[in-house]
Amino acid sequence: MRALTTTDLTATATTDTGIEVIPLSGWTGALIDGVDISAPLRDSDKEVIRAALHKWKVVFFRGQRLDHAAQVAFGAQFGEVTAAHPYEGDSAPAGFPQIHTVSPAAYDRRYGSEYRQRRTGTARTGMPM
Repeated sequence: MRALTTTDLTATATTDTGIEVIPLSGWTGALIDGVDISAPLRDSDKEVIRAALHKWKVVFFRGQRLDHAAQVAFGAQFGEVTAAHPYEGDSAPAGFPQIHTVSPAAYDRRYGSEYRQRRTGTARTGMPM
């Protein structure tokens, strides 16, 4: 495996494994294309993905269809997959504490949201709620 070939922060890098790393900004985030992450990865593919993650800090894989078990299996190829950090209202899928579900609905119940709603109502109506 050769290292990613670009020093230009905006250029797409294609590796000899066929994986394409496409930067999404000048500093953070890249799209990784040309790899099926639902199947076990070759060592060379893992090296490319790890290098892209280290360089870009956040990576995205479009068009992948993974169930919960496949998501955990993908992560386990890079090291131990631990349970997600618990928080109030956690919505981890049953049997998969390693997965943290992100949902806008969960933020409606977070601490402080009532205050914003109350203050907004006060500002609009002029009457406390």
